[in-house]
Amino acid sequence: MRLVLLGLLIGACVAPGEGLPSRTQHIGQLSASPSPSSAPIPTRAAVAWRRIANIPTPRSEVAAAVFRDEVYVIGGFGGGRVVEIFDGQRWRRGPDLPLEVDHAMAAAVSDIADAGAGVYVFGGNGPAPTARSFRLTPGATAWREIAAMPGPRSQGAAVARGASIYVVGGYDGQRLVAPTYAYEANADRWR
Repeated sequence: MRLVLLGLLIGACVAPGEGLPSRTQHIGQLSASPSPSSAPIPTRAAVAWRRIANIPTPRSEVAAAVFRDEVYVIGGFGGGRVVEIFDGQRWRRGPDLPLEVDHAMAAAVSDIADAGAGVYVFGGNGPAPTARSFRLTPGATAWREIAAMPGPRSQGAAVARGASIYVVGGYDGQRLVAPTYAYEANADRWR
């Protein structure tokens, strides 16, 4: 049944008259022949993976966010309080979280006119889903607790848009949840 659904989904994503790329083509080297109703699709440059430094603490079920061109990897199984920061070349240790969590949600608010800039961590399992939330401001040596989410949540997603951070989906300890929470970084309040 899953294969049938996957086939239908892929079929819906391919326009009539176009085929799927062969298994020997590489991402970025795809080109399509022009069909009578469409213009040619230019060939993109090849995309290649490159090896970077291994993260110092092996972990899974982490939260991650990008702030000021650095990647923050937060919590998870194998290091629930550990924060490590990658600058594009090497890893360094960041301030530990105040509590151990896995499956937390993280997002970053870039520099804005008000004081909301920083890396944010929401919820997670510690060991059960929690509503606790934290912020690491630029240059800070410790996380500061901020307004708790309206309800406990883990295993969701968080994304920032301007000074707002949206927490979507997840698990509340009993079931999967649908309410979307919006955190206003400048006001330290949820809606």
